[in-house]
Amino acid sequence: MATLIADQLASDPRVLEARKLLTAALRDHQCKLTGIQAADSARAADYAKIIADFSQARAGGLYFPYLGSGLGNGALVELADGSVKYDFISGIGVHYLGHSHTLLLNSGISAALSDTVMQGNLQQNRNSTPVVSLLLQMAKAAGARLEHCFLTTSGAMANENALKLMFQRKPGSTRMLAFEHGFCGRTMALSQITDKPQYRAGLPSTLPVDYIPFFDTSDPKVCIDIRGNMRACVSN
Repeated sequence: MATLIADQLASDPRVLEARKLLTAALRDHQCKLTGIQAADSARAADYAKIIADFSQARAGGLYFPYLGSGLGNGALVELADGSVKYDFISGIGVHYLGHSHTLLLNSGISAALSDTVMQGNLQQNRNSTPVVSLLLQMAKAAGARLEHCFLTTSGAMANENALKLMFQRKPGSTRMLAFEHGFCGRTMALSQITDKPQYRAGLPSTLPVDYIPFFDTSDPKVCIDIRGNMRACVSN
């Protein structure tokens, strides 16, 4: 059986050497980030202008005046003004490995070499199969009764597909239960589930949602709202 050309590319000595060189270069430079550092005064004016211009272009200010330089070291991150700060939320969301991790560098190289990084409904590469199998195995090992896995491109899309599955499973259902003060996403449907009225301002109501309090260890038997009405309290 002939070797696939894709496998020939992945094992090409030039690719393997390039991986080593990029990994070494990343480590050599990120090791310079060893602690917090004040901003470079010579960059202050330009940095402030970039922040202002970017906020104008996106029609809203950034939550933090934060623009990374593109390099970090674990919890440390260099900003475009030359400062180095601790980032204990590590970019928030999916960045569990921290800033500039070499595993993500090599994963990015593999993805860039794999024809297209987009794995959608119309196209999947062969590496989708072991990922799906691994996720199902992990779910089973954790005691979850999951028989299927559907890969999506983001957490919001995963939630949207889950909503479709739930409503198709229960025809005639129209409402959702969600925890108070929770965040679900910023799509039209997920904005309704997210318990932040400002996220829904000006949007049509796409999904009616009833909010319930999260389990309160100080009152484990019942949760009572400010009107005195009894409401179910869901434990995790």
